[in-house]
Amino acid sequence: MGFFGDDKPKVSGDEFHKVKSYLSEKGFSHRELEQLGGYFQGSMHEEGSQKGVDKHEVDRTVDWLREHKHHHSFSDGQIDTIEHAMKKHL
Repeated sequence: MGFFGDDKPKVSGDEFHKVKSYLSEKGFSHRELEQLGGYFQGSMHEEGSQKGVDKHEVDRTVDWLREHKHHHSFSDGQIDTIEHAMKKHL
């Protein structure tokens, strides 16, 4: 991490679009992709060097999905696929 900036790798908006395309190819529905986008929306709309999803945010969201299965419709396998796709684009 630099003194005046945030050098952590992040999934950008363009990369997140690629993640969603990949997940669509893996059978995720439009509704599921929209739901996933909602979980990362805040990070995508941050200002400046904070914009994007870093590894900590990916881990935190994946952990939340695993621990709160009653709040979404993602299966364990889908959560694994989400984690893989997001970390691939960091």
